[in-house]
Amino acid sequence: MSVLETTAQQPVDGGSSGFWSSVREALRGSHQDYTQGNLNRAILLLAIPMVLEMVLESLFAVVDVFFVDDPVVLPIAALALRTFSCGNVGYAYGMVMLQAFNGAGDTLTPTIVNFFGFWVLELPLAWWLAVGLHLRAEGAFLSIVISECAIAAAGVVLFRRGRWKRQQI
Repeated sequence: MSVLETTAQQPVDGGSSGFWSSVREALRGSHQDYTQGNLNRAILLLAIPMVLEMVLESLFAVVDVFFVDDPVVLPIAALALRTFSCGNVGYAYGMVMLQAFNGAGDTLTPTIVNFFGFWVLELPLAWWLAVGLHLRAEGAFLSIVISECAIAAAGVVLFRRGRWKRQQI
């Protein structure tokens, strides 16, 4: 047994054996299917920095006062930051879901989802909310959040169908 294998078998402390097990499996060349992991755990781990970002973006709305001296722009900037921060969880969720397809070698699915999400949904929706419903800037900001959440939902549905598993790299 080599020194590297001996080191990989010994955890640094009692709670970190999962990491070292992964290292040991990688060194031995054994295969573990990481695509079958718990999706809820990944979402939780992603939600933690997203909540932190929401707090920071709310703080940035206060900091805008120091950089913008036009009183007409301040409420629009604050509204944009509040709206985008509320949509960041959906944005991050969609990003993870679509990058999972890319990681599996399926680049066509994210391309199609993004095309429909941005060009077919977000742009017409932004115009309709801003001009048609007279929501102005708020309508444009809402269209971004709505389309990102729709992209995330489409990513979840397509991921759960599992067609990406048949992709050959």
